[in-house]
Amino acid sequence: MRVVGASVTGSGHRQRGRGCDDAHHVVAIGDDSGDGVVLAVADGAGSARLAAVGAETAVVWAAELAAWLIAEAEGAGRAVTWPHLLTDVLHATRGRLQRRAVAHGARLADLSTTLSVAVLLPDVLAVAQVGDGAVVVRRADGVALLDPPGRSEYLNETCFVTSDGWRDDLRVSVEDAAAVTGIALMTDGLQLLALDLAAGRPHEPFFTPLWDFAAGDGQAGELESFLASDRVAARTDDDTTLVLAVR
Repeated sequence: MRVVGASVTGSGHRQRGRGCDDAHHVVAIGDDSGDGVVLAVADGAGSARLAAVGAETAVVWAAELAAWLIAEAEGAGRAVTWPHLLTDVLHATRGRLQRRAVAHGARLADLSTTLSVAVLLPDVLAVAQVGDGAVVVRRADGVALLDPPGRSEYLNETCFVTSDGWRDDLRVSVEDAAAVTGIALMTDGLQLLALDLAAGRPHEPFFTPLWDFAAGDGQAGELESFLASDRVAARTDDDTTLVLAVR
């Protein structure tokens, strides 16, 4: 499996002298064969004082904890109940964010962030999402958008993993991964380029060349250049994150 990811500061943030509030993190599962991976992306709220801290904390904690729990279950010979595991991961991540807020003398809301976590193994794809990020999957029968948020969230009214009602917004999907050949996680900065919001489906011509890029010798620096390009900047001034995994 090959994985390539990048997070880039949007032109709007650069104009305001603000850094990137997006983050991503990737953790391999198992041995060096590369047959399993945990992917996480997050988008810190633009109104949150410590948005970047929240996003970075969320992706690292969630991905590392998920990988550890999976390895622990496999080592003990226990079957994984994916909805429970992923819910526990997001709950624990929220707790970690609360502790970081205390350490910074801040409120939990100051670290507000969305969070999407995907586990891709040879036999299962399990995904948990809170907020307006997007997860796109390529299967043998085509490309699909997994569990999009409600229409109100497409209008910049989103829920965060730090929100009181995060469990009501939590979307978990689990499927057989035998037919899955690629997955893409992204923050909402790319939605206008990558998704048909009205129809709730991805633009396949956007993703196919990117998966081909990831399957070849594509590197993170090249993906960063694409996300910082005029083509992307013409459609969004927001921070952008894209993580691609292909078998």
